[in-house]
Amino acid sequence: MNLEEQIDSIYDQLYQLDGQYTLKNKDIIFDLVQKAIQTKDKELEFEARLEYLSQLVFLNFYDEAIAYFPWFLNYKKNNPLGYYHYHHLVWSFKWIIIRVASYGKIPLAQINSLFQQFENEVKEYGAGDKVIEYFSSIVQLGIGNLEAAEEKYKKYRKLRKTSDLDDCYACQINNMLDLHMAKRDYKKVISEAKDLVSEKYSCKSVPKTTYPKVTFAHLMLGNTLKAEEFYQLSVKKLNLDEPQITNVYYLLFFLAKKNELLKVKKLLDKQLDYVLKSNSDLDKFKFYLGCYLVFKNAVLHKNKKIKLKQHDGLNCAYDEKGYDCLELEAWFKEKTISHSDFLDKRNNNTYYTDYYTFLDSHF
Repeated sequence: MNLEEQIDSIYDQLYQLDGQYTLKNKDIIFDLVQKAIQTKDKELEFEARLEYLSQLVFLNFYDEAIAYFPWFLNYKKNNPLGYYHYHHLVWSFKWIIIRVASYGKIPLAQINSLFQQFENEVKEYGAGDKVIEYFSSIVQLGIGNLEAAEEKYKKYRKLRKTSDLDDCYACQINNMLDLHMAKRDYKKVISEAKDLVSEKYSCKSVPKTTYPKVTFAHLMLGNTLKAEEFYQLSVKKLNLDEPQITNVYYLLFFLAKKNELLKVKKLLDKQLDYVLKSNSDLDKFKFYLGCYLVFKNAVLHKNKKIKLKQHDGLNCAYDEKGYDCLELEAWFKEKTISHSDFLDKRNNNTYYTDYYTFLDSHF
């Protein structure tokens, strides 16, 4: 196969796999990136890397996605970009900007600088303020600045000019549910999610990522039967063989309340390894908080052991009966507090500590 045929073959394979997000396809596309690099065709390498970045994002491998993205910004510095490639570069930037605050080791100054760079790229592309205010609200919420997040949200809602950089309408509603959740306005969460769970508006991610949020909202309002309904939808629609850290964590609160350790075992044996390997302090904080409350309630209900598989990084005693619930309660509590402290010190507030305290008292 000559060089031209190799290039055509790689393009064909990328086209066939476009939008097909699976762990197997992620590995295939990684190999295609290496082959594209060997061809020395810059545009092909851009396409292959972009498809791989998409796989990382939609499969929730954000640690790798964030480390991977600077290549695209460097590419832009050294290569002219046509409309198609520039659109995809800025679109991909959106995926990164909403996650950087999850990592406590990234200083506030660097987060602000990166957001300024994002804002500059959006303006250079020609998109309006609506995109900027929307993503600014998400970032401000991530650093625990609830007032600023609310202010940005209100500005975003007032702006009417749309752009091809806007998230789809379903994703916009779904992402803003996080703000209502942070404000503990659970009735608003349920009301705003109505058109998503009815599938009036939907996409690849919605409503499957909406169901866990609605589960939690109903739970916090004491609507146990409705919470059960949306819990069942969540586990039915989410692919739990792939990382679902920020979705599953809502479900853990439901299982804590119900004290259903068999269902906890199924979730943790599929998801805990992803969390333990993650570098995201926010993901760890959320998931560990859910686990802490699960085992806090398990101990209160006189459960002594849970027969999980053995997880590397879960530094608790393990025997043929599994893990000790009391030891797990203490371990997850300590880790929850550690990550909340780390995030709060970076953010110069007590947002995550307050959130932990609130839920600890509620459960």
